[in-house]
Formats: sequence, structure tokens, C-alpha cells
Amino acid sequence: AAVSGAAVNAYKDFEQLSGGMQKIFDEMDYNKIAEDASKAYESMNISASEYMKQMSGVGAIFAQTMGDEKGYNTAKRGMQALADYASGTGKSVDTLMEKYQAITRSASGYLSIADQFAGILPQTTTDFLKQAQEAGYLSDKYKKLTEVPVAEYQEAITKMIEDGVGKMKLLGNTSEETAKTISGSIAGLKSQWENTLVALTTGDDIEGNINRLVDSFIHVVDNLGPAFEGAINGIATLIERGVPIIAEKLPGLLEKTLPGIASAAVSVSTSRVVPSISVTIAASLPTMQLYSELFPTFGRPQMTVGMPSAMAC
Repeated sequence: AAVSGAAVNAYKDFEQLSGGMQKIFDEMDYNKIAEDASKAYESMNISASEYMKQMSGVGAIFAQTMGDEKGYNTAKRGMQALADYASGTGKSVDTLMEKYQAITRSASGYLSIADQFAGILPQTTTDFLKQAQEAGYLSDKYKKLTEVPVAEYQEAITKMIEDGVGKMKLLGNTSEETAKTISGSIAGLKSQWENTLVALTTGDDIEGNINRLVDSFIHVVDNLGPAFEGAINGIATLIERGVPIIAEKLPGLLEKTLPGIASAAVSVSTSRVVPSISVTIAASLPTMQLYSELFPTFGRPQMTVGMPSAMAC
């Protein structure tokens, strides 16, 4: 019942988003979009629904200026680069996608948003125009960024983002983290679980989604294994190194605390004290007279003069 309910909820979002994709990119084969969305759990650490949600924001603008197919492919490249940048730097991928959508609407908004892409985009429009022209992404005929047609500007922005992320050696980082890190593999598993819930509702490619879910789970197990092994080894090292330190500190601690423990025990009851514990406590008491008063029925242990009380214990 719980899985069925979750599947229906996941499908409601997916149904609306997939319908939106088909309207936005109506001149494209929707099967290509669906295939890219199904792989986003691994390449971008997001579910198919989340992929479509983000694509509907960026891709819709690009489709209007570049045409459906070019607009979609350009937006996809930019989204992938930003996902890799986010996974490598710890930045919020959602925030980056929102800023990507905002900065590509118009060149006039470049200055107010470029600081969100520090390290991958130039901070000024002058530097951006110069670097884009040097890279061959924009014609030298443009003297100001605002002169650049919006479609050319959008494509140049995307290529510059890819170049910036590439220089940081982060392109493809999300896929690598999905396969090799604990956090990345868990994020991939969660995303693919959502895809599987949708598949259970639609009946589309259930076997393929389950296989991808199993693969995602295997990545998690593979990454958690060394961590568990390291933790167990760490505990063993802690015990090995910690016990001698504890043993060194214990005698003094016992001499300070055991008399108080003994007095508390007497105040409760002296008739139910286990003989072996009695002897142990007695051996650690600094005063044998107190022992005689507390435990008159048990034999007094033989103690060597000068023997530390902990050793006698």
C-alpha cells in the first residue's frame, strides 16, 4: 500500500512534466527526451521528473530562440556542466539551474548574475565578450554584449560554462561520484527509486528501471563496504591503543571511587553482596579495617606490602 501510494504521487508529477516536455519540444522525438531523463539519475543525480522540471525552465527559452532540437541540446549541455560543477564544489544544483535560466534570458542581466558562477564565468560583460570572441563563440563584429542576438548569447554562455567547468576538471564528475562515492551513489539510488515508482504506475520499462535500481544499490554497497571496513579497523586500533591508557589511569581512579561505592553498597544492603565482588572491592580499599567492618564473614585476601591495590584487585 505504501509503495503504491508513493508510486501514484510520483507519477502525478511525472505525468504533468512529461506532458509539458512534449508541448515545449513538439518538433522533437519525445523518446529522446525520455531516454535522457531516465539516465539523469546517474549523469546528474536527479530523477527523470526533476530533469524534466529543470529542462522545462531552461529549455523552453532556448527552444523559442534556437528551435526545439538545438535549444534542447544546448540546454542539456549547460545543465550537465552545472550538475558536474555542483557535485564537485558542493554548491546547490537547484540554485545554479535557476541562475542559468536567469542569466540566459538576456545579456542585460549578465552583470547581476555572473557572480553566482564565480570561477567559471568572467565577472564583467567586457571580459565575457572578449573571451567568447577569442574562443570563437562570438563574432568580432560585436562591440558590446548587448549587441549579441539572444540565441548566439545563450549558446556562448553555455559553451563558456562548459569551458570553465572543464578547466576545473569537473566535467563528468557527477557520474564518477555516483559510481565511486557514498553521497553520490545514495543520491543516484534515491533518484532511480523515484523513476522506478513511476515505472510501476505506467508499466513502461519496469524491468529496465528495476535493473538500474539494482545497479544503483550495488554502487551504494560497494562504496559503503570500505567505509565499514575502515570503521571496524578504527575501532580495533582504538581498543588496542586505548586499553593500555585506561589500564594506566584505572588504579588511581579505583582508589578514589571504590570507597564511596562500598559505602553506598553498605547503606543499601550488606547481605546481598556477591562474595567475589566483595573480595575485589576489599582488595582495593586503602583501609583493611573498613573491610573488616563491612565484610566480617569473608576471608581477608593476602596482600604483599607495597603491592598496588589495583594489582591486588
